[in-house]
Amino acid sequence: MAVEFLQELRAVWKRQADNWRTIVIRQVFDRFFNQLTEQYSSIYIRELGASAVELGAVNSALGIGRTLISIPLGYFQDRYSVRKIYLLGVALLTLAPLFYAIAYRWEFIAPAILISGLGMRLGSCVVICDLSLPNEDRATARALCEGIGALPRLFAPTAAAVLIAWFGGMNVKGIQPLYWIQFTARIMLFFYVTFRLTEVVRPKRTLIKNPVSDFKEVFQRGTAVKRWLLFLSLNMFTDSIMTTFRYPYAHEIKGAGPFIIGGITTAMILTEAVFSTPFGRLADRFGRKKCSTYYPPYSAYPTSFS
Repeated sequence: MAVEFLQELRAVWKRQADNWRTIVIRQVFDRFFNQLTEQYSSIYIRELGASAVELGAVNSALGIGRTLISIPLGYFQDRYSVRKIYLLGVALLTLAPLFYAIAYRWEFIAPAILISGLGMRLGSCVVICDLSLPNEDRATARALCEGIGALPRLFAPTAAAVLIAWFGGMNVKGIQPLYWIQFTARIMLFFYVTFRLTEVVRPKRTLIKNPVSDFKEVFQRGTAVKRWLLFLSLNMFTDSIMTTFRYPYAHEIKGAGPFIIGGITTAMILTEAVFSTPFGRLADRFGRKKCSTYYPPYSAYPTSFS
């Protein structure tokens, strides 16, 4: 049964478009290098002198950046090149770790987080996936992307802990080199998608010149859109609270070192890697609404700085 399942996943991978496979490969490597720094970002900001209130305030820049671009983004994606918009987002995300690496005060992190928020929306692979994947494979392919992406991330926390211990411990000197590594990796990944990604073909539709009418159409034609937006808002709000202070709490209050923090992150990633693909296949077979009760869909997982 396990062999048949793996063969089915292989068939799903092979019959997808090259653009989707390019995006997935980029996501896999980017998530590994993102995971080197993600769990230490809040600790790094604290080490640069930010108080708990200032840490929360500077992380709000992520939400500001995402909010500023979210409303007009869909309008522009309907009218202009999805490929160019995606590459612009990837370029912004490439610059974000550079700001972290050169920062000498916590205030300088705010532009990096703001750029990350913009880049996460512009460089989101969701639109390309929606346009590239056939409906019958959509949930499986997305879960496959999550599952494949989670595997190298399992090793990233341990690698980060070793590097931090080598560079000097849980302080600015020990964490800062990780951002230079991430910046270098993202430069290479940017060139990879630039040369591999082709223009995304979209079905023709009648465009409405008034963007307000576009948004009204979404609410009118969508199913339970208002309830879904409320769910996502509450989910992202509580997720932001936890992710901002989880690791500073573990380090400062509980005395966790880099290897303990790496172990916490590895445990969370392992859960994702084990369950994402099987639940995705169940969603394709039995209905996404039923499975979303137990497994929130792809778009419900905001990934920080990825």
